[in-house]
Amino acid sequence: MAAPGGGPTRIAVLANLGTATTTMYSALAARGHEVHLFTFHHDVLERTQTAADLDRLQLHFLPSAVKWHPIALARQVRPHLARLRPDVWHAHIAIPYGVGAAVTRWHPFLLTTHGSDVYFQAWVRKSPRLRPPAVHPPAWIAFRSIHAGLAAVVDRVIVYSPDMMDLLPRLGYPRSRLTPCFLGVDTSLFRPGDGGAAASSVFRIVCTRNLEPIYGHETLLRATALLRSRGVRVRLTLAGDGSERPRLEGLSSSLGLGDTVRFLGAVPHRELPRWISEADVLVSASHSDTTALSVLEGMACGLPVVVTDVGSLAFRIVPGRNGFLFRPGDVEGLAGHLGRIASDPELRHRIGEENRREVSAKYDLRATVRLLEGAYESNAGGA
Repeated sequence: MAAPGGGPTRIAVLANLGTATTTMYSALAARGHEVHLFTFHHDVLERTQTAADLDRLQLHFLPSAVKWHPIALARQVRPHLARLRPDVWHAHIAIPYGVGAAVTRWHPFLLTTHGSDVYFQAWVRKSPRLRPPAVHPPAWIAFRSIHAGLAAVVDRVIVYSPDMMDLLPRLGYPRSRLTPCFLGVDTSLFRPGDGGAAASSVFRIVCTRNLEPIYGHETLLRATALLRSRGVRVRLTLAGDGSERPRLEGLSSSLGLGDTVRFLGAVPHRELPRWISEADVLVSASHSDTTALSVLEGMACGLPVVVTDVGSLAFRIVPGRNGFLFRPGDVEGLAGHLGRIASDPELRHRIGEENRREVSAKYDLRATVRLLEGAYESNAGGA
């Protein structure tokens, strides 16, 4: 199968089975590339992907036991690489997948970082072997050593967000090896609705992050309760599932929110525009973020966004123009921004129009796919 532009026909990827991954690589496969995705089963993520996207990819499921064991992971993957002989070998998330990919010694080796793997505090929170208060010098030294080792062997770093262009050189990655390729949104799928939400007397909030501790849903629930106590008629829709759901449902009940909150569970990605476009604002209360595809999707649907001042969000969101920023865990700050948006329909409309224009101009999926394809073509080779 010939790839457009004479580029590589065979791409091997090591990544989670997430929306950004399947959307991006399904689009590459549709352009004639043969894409092999090495990944792990994930119940929530698999339920949100469409058959059309997955059918374009050649999936290789690895045993979950090797995820955090780079040598074991490499032993699982290396025979496949030797048989497939891919033109490029691309790992997403430096720790742990980048380390496992590096151990295979297959080149050209490309890497993309996603946030929690390069922001130290977030890495500690997500690592199964490190939990606060285990933030001590040895952990920091290990973190820096891992990145120094990756920087020494990686051939190219594909950068998904503006903040990574500044952060990665501080971790030892040569700036000359960084290629910006910011994450893109399918703007033909994620687009403004018919304006029905604007005519509603209820202020509608939507959040599309999975229900995991890092995404800060407790802050959003408490801010919603605070808004309601101030007389705002509000409805919160949570489109996502995860380990925190039972606790968050209990918290919602204890706050007396009742029917104010809808827990939709896992929503197929192609059904998300319906729920987003019905809302007045999209919120992300994450403690750590980089690519933030869900925020860009909300912007593409013409919504203002209220998000935490972390990672790339601080670069992408200009307060008052795209939405508003608040500190992680700041219930009062979040409620204040939501109250302002709720009370000013003209502000909602102006910000929503600006967000749609900005995503269409800077973060369209088609442009991102072409950039990634170009990076693969320029780095194509063999082991």
